[in-house]
Order: sequence, then structure tokens, then C-alpha cells
Amino acid sequence: MYHVLCKNETLNEVIFPVNGKSPEDKDRQIAKELRKRIAFVSPQPIKMPLAWFGLEVLLRRSSDDGVLSLVQCEACAAKSFQMDSDAFSAALHHLVKHNVFLYYATILPQTVFCDPQVVLTKVTELVQFYHKLRNNPDEDRAADSNLVMFKDHGLVSVELLRTFPQHYKEGLFTPHDLLKLLVGVKAIAMIRDGEYFMPALLPHLSCDQVSQHLHQRTSLIIRPTQGCIPSGLFCCLVAHLLSPANPSPWKVYMERHKPFCLYRNCIAFEHKGCTEILTLVDMFFHIEVHVSEASREVCREIRSRVHKGIKEACGVLKYNDVEFEDGFMCTGASCISDPPHVAVVVGRKWKCSIIGRQNGDLNEYQLMWLGESVTKDYPDTEVMLFLDSEPSLPVLMNKIAAVIPSKYETVGIQLGLTLAELQAIRPQHPSLEDHLRAFGEMFDMWRRRGSPPYTWRTLISVLRAASVGEVSLSDSLVRCISCDGPGDEVANNVQ
Repeated sequence: MYHVLCKNETLNEVIFPVNGKSPEDKDRQIAKELRKRIAFVSPQPIKMPLAWFGLEVLLRRSSDDGVLSLVQCEACAAKSFQMDSDAFSAALHHLVKHNVFLYYATILPQTVFCDPQVVLTKVTELVQFYHKLRNNPDEDRAADSNLVMFKDHGLVSVELLRTFPQHYKEGLFTPHDLLKLLVGVKAIAMIRDGEYFMPALLPHLSCDQVSQHLHQRTSLIIRPTQGCIPSGLFCCLVAHLLSPANPSPWKVYMERHKPFCLYRNCIAFEHKGCTEILTLVDMFFHIEVHVSEASREVCREIRSRVHKGIKEACGVLKYNDVEFEDGFMCTGASCISDPPHVAVVVGRKWKCSIIGRQNGDLNEYQLMWLGESVTKDYPDTEVMLFLDSEPSLPVLMNKIAAVIPSKYETVGIQLGLTLAELQAIRPQHPSLEDHLRAFGEMFDMWRRRGSPPYTWRTLISVLRAASVGEVSLSDSLVRCISCDGPGDEVANNVQ
């Protein structure tokens, strides 16, 4: 009698026994028919020695709860299949590789999960209980402090795990072992002694609410070179960044002793000893990294930490073939009215992911993520003082708005204003006066917001951006400073 074992259908894997050593006609016919019927699931059959399949069946039958010790597994292999230690290790490695068994040698070296459903069930119990508490906020037991922290902030404790006794096995798989396992696979992170944070439990933030936490002018996009963000990667990344084993100085940003932004797809962190707020956002097709205040040192560190966390997460989740690339929201001249999309980084330039021929130089804030700066072209001390000073509105209107009146929208986008904000001040008539009014309102919004910094450095970087294309105007400002010294008086002399 033949039967098919379907394993991990979402990974397109189907395993079935067949006598491949000395097959009879019926073996060949059944194998052919099975491959034909499941070709859409697994075009390439996985070969496995019959003894290994027998070992799998035996170990499953030997454990009612799906958990055995490594010693028990080795004893069964030796007694029933005459396997020595090396042969058993090879069999176990094969079964684990194809997710038939789960075995974490560096985390729980003495525990073998003969049924992967055991681990899935323990996680599912948490998720189900979490949603039950969220949907029944008036339930009496929710007054317990552990349950309140669990419901509101996704914090898990040993005491909470003990309330779900299924599959535990004294001395082999306990609540402490489950915590150790979940920490090891980056599903949770220990943030304080006895408290573990599980990002996957948190509620999801809507797109409109997410936009309130973004700093588009100082943001970085990290995306897979193909497809969308793999399932579970974002939560695994967050757990990595918060883990005490990770030397990252980031922690969840708190305001009035409560998390400021703590959701499954959007989490705000604070930098130890600094004022910057880092916000990570899962946008399905890419991850956005936003910083409230940008500097080369901070941006470079964040980018390094996040990339390292993504690499760790891919290793844990076995996404070994997924590659990532850096990018920014495209601000190309012909892309402003298009749906938001990414411009990838190629060297010191950006390239539109939709219109491949559209590219340009990275602006100063984009170069900061690479640890560079546009202003290295202007080393003169007086120029540097000028670049860090605040411009006055009359100078901006006379020497920039009056020179490029029709580019207020392009400049505004580079300064971090949204399309909705720019459309609200869009000129009703294409007159010079209306364009200057729009420029004035846009500059005032930038000044009041203060992000990006309200300085000549920011403005010159914006003028040099490919979508604005006013390099000559920015250079004329800088040349004037080199000759005449810093200050708005110098900017007034620009011809």
C-alpha cells in the first residue's frame, strides 16, 4: 500500500515513498503518475533512501506529542535500521533540510521535533490568545499585569507560556525552552529580564496612519531585487535589532512611558544618547528606514545595522537566495505625477525603477546613507559657515523663486513636502505673481517644519538634485560666498 506525505505545501514540497533501488513495474508506474499529478507543486522529486523514510515513520510513531530527545532518536535508528552515528546524522540532516523534522542544534541540541506542527502550534496558541484578548478587552483576566502587557505591547513571559501546557515535555521541552527557541529563530527579542517582545503579535497600522511617522526627506528604501518582502522577515529584523546579543544601541521609542509607535508594520526606535528617532516601515514590496535628523554617522550606522539584521533574518528564515538593494523614492522630473515608486542606487547615482533611462546624482541626504556628503566639494571654512546658516525669506524669493518660479513643486518635493500639501498651494493661474506666492508659502512651510534643516546647505543640495536641475544656480551661490564671505548679504549679490 502506498501513501503520499505532503510536507510544507507552501514551499512546494511533496514527499512520497517509492522503491528506487530495485523498482518493479508498479513502482515506476506509480512514481510516474504521482510526478504527473503533482508537477504543479514540485517539478523536481526529492530522492530519499527508504531507510530514512522508515526512520521518519518510526520516530513519529514513537512520540505521541511529536517531541523526542536526540538520544532516543539515535537509539531508534541504531536498533531498527542499524545506523551508526554518522548515518543517523545524515538522515536527520536530510529530514530537517526538507522541513520534515525540526532540529535546532545550536539552540536546543537535545530536542528533535518529529512533528513540525508542535512549534507551529505553540506560536499559534499565542496568536489566538492575543486576538481573543484584543477582541474581548473587558475580560476579567485581562486585568493581570502580564496579560495587559501582552495585549497592549506584545510582551511575552514564561508565566504566560505556562498557561498553554500542550506539547511540553518535562526536561526536554519546557516554557523556558520555547522562549529560548523563539529568541534563537528571531521570532521574539528579550528586552528586559523575564520580558520578551514578539513583533508579529502587534496590530497593523493603516497606510494613512503610517504616513504620520515618516520623514521622506531623510529616508532610505531597502528592497529585494525581485518580488516583495519575504514573509516574516520584517518581524525577524525587528527582533534582531532589539536583541541584547546585538550591539545595536536602538530601543523602542517611548513617550510618557509608553511606546510612541509600536505596530507590526511600523516601529519607532530611539538612539541611545541621541535625539534621532528611527522608524522602520514594512511597505510589503520594500522596507523604509526614516530618521528624524540626518547625519552621516547616524545614517551610516543605521544602514549597516539594518542590512546586517536583514541578512541575519534571511539566514534564520532560510531565504538564502534573496538579495537586497538600496534605493529612495523616485523624484525624477517625469515621475512626479506617477504612483510612488523606487529609484535604486547605482554608485553615486539614482536610477528610476520604472523609467530606466531616467537617472541622476544622489542629493546630499541620500549620500549621507552611504557615508558621503555633497558638501565635500566646498571645503572652504567661510563657505561651510554660510551653508549652515539660515536663509531669510526675502533672499529666497528674490534669488531663487524669481529665477525658477515654475519649479516650486519640484523643489517642494525635494524639501519633503507631500503632493497634497503642494497641491493645496498650487497657483490658480500661470502668472509669475501666483508662482511666487506658491514659492513663498512652500518656503514658509519648510521653515516652520524645520525638517530637513532650514539651511542653505539643504537648499543648495536641493538645487543640485537631478529633478530640479539647477546646478549652475547653486554653484553661483557658492562662488559668491567664496569671494565675498558668508551671509544673506552675499546671496543678495548673486546675479
